[in-house]
Amino acid sequence: MPQSPGIETKRADRAARRAAARAADQRRRLRRGLGIALLVAVAAAGGLIFASRFGGADDLVVADSLPASVPREGRIMGDPTAPVTLVEWGDYQ
Repeated sequence: MPQSPGIETKRADRAARRAAARAADQRRRLRRGLGIALLVAVAAAGGLIFASRFGGADDLVVADSLPASVPREGRIMGDPTAPVTLVEWGDYQ
């Protein structure tokens, strides 16, 4: 016995509603995940700002001065006849 077109239409409507509900659920999960990731990022940034702003100056380490046995001439330090030459460039801008 053939089914009436109304039953097929109802099945198609029900399938469409289920698909729409699944898509809406996926969007909700995505938004929730993005929201949680944003909260974690904001909390981490706040923690880093707090730590850098209110961190003690006790953590500051000052290097010892260069020993007198190391020869210095202007910008050059060390033995000029050494087998290895290290050139350091820096720009603070």
